[in-house]
Amino acid sequence: MAKTSYIDNELLKLLGQSEQWADIRHLHTLIWMVIGLICSGTISLTKWTTYVNSRARFAQSHQRRFSRWLQNERINVQKLYSPIILMHYLKNDLGWHYRIRVKNDLWVLRPGKAACQLKQFHLNLGEAMLLQGVKITKSNVYGLVNLALARDPLSCELWYIVSDEKTSLQTFGEYGERFDIEEEFLDEKSNGFQLEQSLIRSSIALSRLCLVLAIATLFLTVQGQQVVKTGQRRRVDCHWYRGNSYFRLGWEWIRGIFSRGWKLFPTLELSGDFDPVPAIASKKQARKTSDREFQVRTFSYL
Repeated sequence: MAKTSYIDNELLKLLGQSEQWADIRHLHTLIWMVIGLICSGTISLTKWTTYVNSRARFAQSHQRRFSRWLQNERINVQKLYSPIILMHYLKNDLGWHYRIRVKNDLWVLRPGKAACQLKQFHLNLGEAMLLQGVKITKSNVYGLVNLALARDPLSCELWYIVSDEKTSLQTFGEYGERFDIEEEFLDEKSNGFQLEQSLIRSSIALSRLCLVLAIATLFLTVQGQQVVKTGQRRRVDCHWYRGNSYFRLGWEWIRGIFSRGWKLFPTLELSGDFDPVPAIASKKQARKTSDREFQVRTFSYL
């Protein structure tokens, strides 16, 4: 339990910055849930109880506390997570530029045009569309921003990227390098916490559970970045080239803290630098990225 206190302290630094907590006990319960998720590696309230450090004596008490937290209407997920990472925070507080992939139901507002959703833009195979100087979302208008839309000529997949800087074909490459898309998909499924195993039917409770997963993911990703930055990747990654995501590297490092006495990296700062060791799923897959050709249409509303 002493080793989990290191994680407890770092999470308190991250989550305690929000002024939206209706009750400070809600914060400590969230921290215990995040620690339980990381240490047990599973979506199970009962298995999280082992890692709680409180005056309560019985595991059932901890389980009920977790369940009440997920059902608590006073816990507003959006207000709590917003100070940690959203567009305003990235740009105004951290001074970052962003490339964020969005869904096809995102509303776009253009001067002199009717509001529409991204899915209403028709894109042929191998076609890209660049929209400069638009606003997004209908209920809470945000912008001006720039959009890059494309239909992949190889997979037929549709891409929608929003950026605070002028978009170009390079925008897609920048997004891919920064977020390692394929790694993220794997982390959200078999390589991660496997949310589908929760079997929670309430959408509100599921939203709060996703907050627990999001914070755990952020914490582990930062630890993984530090593993690479300090040159210790091969202590937790069996691949010659980086084969695991920063999320997975961080998770393995946390396990090493408990089993081998390694030290926790005392930082919760995401690095915006270029990836020093990009992950390579396979050399064949890496070569495919250079085989794409696009026809580009650009529209400026500035």
